[in-house]
Amino acid sequence: GGVVIVTAPAGFVLVNSGGNCPYAVEERDILQGWQGTGGRTSAFSKSEVGCRSGSNSNAVVLELLASKSIVAGRSYKLALLATNPAVSTQEGEQLGQWQLETFQAADLLLPIDSARISSFRINKPLLSWSYANAGRAGGMAVVGLKLTLSFPDPVTPGDTIEILAPPAYDLASPTSHANDARCNNFKWSSTGSALPFTAASRVLCVGHRLTIQLADQDALGNGTVLENGTAIEFLLDTRNPSSPIAWGLNHWLAHHINVAGMKMSSSAVESWVIVPQLERVGVQLTGAEVVAGSKSTLEFKFVPISTAGSLSLAANLPAGFDFANSFLPINGQEKTGSIFSTLKVRVKMVPGVAVHIIVRDVQLASVGGQTEFGLTTYSTNDATDPVADQLLGFTGFRLPGSMNISEPGLRNDFQLDAKLHPIRSLWRVQMSTNAVVSFIFGPSNDITAGQLIIVKSSAYELVRTRFGIFYGDSSVSVPSAVTFAAAGELRATLEAPLMAVGSYQISVGVVTPSTQPRVGADTWEVMTSDGGSLPTSSSGVVAPNFQLVAPFAVRVTAERRPP
Repeated sequence: GGVVIVTAPAGFVLVNSGGNCPYAVEERDILQGWQGTGGRTSAFSKSEVGCRSGSNSNAVVLELLASKSIVAGRSYKLALLATNPAVSTQEGEQLGQWQLETFQAADLLLPIDSARISSFRINKPLLSWSYANAGRAGGMAVVGLKLTLSFPDPVTPGDTIEILAPPAYDLASPTSHANDARCNNFKWSSTGSALPFTAASRVLCVGHRLTIQLADQDALGNGTVLENGTAIEFLLDTRNPSSPIAWGLNHWLAHHINVAGMKMSSSAVESWVIVPQLERVGVQLTGAEVVAGSKSTLEFKFVPISTAGSLSLAANLPAGFDFANSFLPINGQEKTGSIFSTLKVRVKMVPGVAVHIIVRDVQLASVGGQTEFGLTTYSTNDATDPVADQLLGFTGFRLPGSMNISEPGLRNDFQLDAKLHPIRSLWRVQMSTNAVVSFIFGPSNDITAGQLIIVKSSAYELVRTRFGIFYGDSSVSVPSAVTFAAAGELRATLEAPLMAVGSYQISVGVVTPSTQPRVGADTWEVMTSDGGSLPTSSSGVVAPNFQLVAPFAVRVTAERRPP
């Protein structure tokens, strides 16, 4: 129930046109070793402290809610969004006073504490101050950040232009040292004005501070004056912090300081919001079916940085993933919607605690290839802004392409040469005999030379002889070399590629089983592999249910013989 009132000098505005007063309150616990900017801090949530306008637009009232208290002897930081007066402070003008008061009760009769501090000088704003080419992802490299600014006054020799990034940024070159203070890949923009400074001018970077010192003259004795309104544009590299920056510190500042050290003009532009990157993110294809175009199970694992109540999963590549008929089997995880390749889930997430999401009956993309996913968590429970954490474009598993198998065939030696054996070629294939099994297949993805093609059978013994891959229904073979054949598996190395637009026939010599396999037990699979954890393509398991006949002995005798 305690109250804090902040009153700014006349001319300042602390309440915006919508009646809101943006603020941030943070406890800095000196009992836990806080010193300067280090140590433990604890931000007050919006449910713990509220803000409303005071008696005038230059005053705000902060009300402590629930059981939250401000404790004597501890250090606190309060940040408010203020609009400065429209008129600059004149030379010799007396500065106003900021006042902070605390009250035990909402009646505001008697303050517990009260303090006044002198205000700051108000100077001219820059004519322009902006940035471009930034990225929001926490920890990402920001390459070619473009800063553009222009001043209301001329910048003359001896003056300094100062840029202050938010404290978490480092503008110095990674290879610089205390004696050179080089900036990180600084260069004047080719699209901006001509080089505005002489060769003797210096550009220096130390930490998050960049200074441009306009030299009196160059080696030829030439000085330069940057006329007011002249656009300055330059590029440099930096890196985003891994976590969001405190609201009151997340601004880029620009100052023009004259040779006497007086600040002539300044401006601040709010920086981009950092979205923390989820840690230890992974996705696996764990269902029984792993082939493009089938339905299977995906498992996602990650560690959140921020508290969140929902998330969205996006399967970006290959195109064609669909979560429409998927479901989540783990209690506490609720599917709240899906739009084709994007799934929304309600699940409670705690910073630093690993999350495991299982999604079943996912329609896999129709073609194979390297997968790419995006994962975004939200502070809300319905997968809407604000974003809590994010990791976009992370690499997943390689989805095996499909090998659409058709026309399964089983032929004995007589059927392989029906012209030579016109009668016996009509006989069915016997048990425990040599034969050839063949399939027609068409891969959904190109298969490169050097990969293994693997044939597996649950009931037949596969042999090295009679193996071949043929283009379409022709007798032209695809070069290959058998490297292994034993029991129900054969492997061969492809010496030429198989193309996705082609149709092929594969034949393999077999010894048929001694008994007729029951229906569904005679299974086959054709796949290709480059040694990865998943095949590059696969037919999936097929059951052609070849019909065999048992051999029987026939003995022919004659009662009479010719003399």
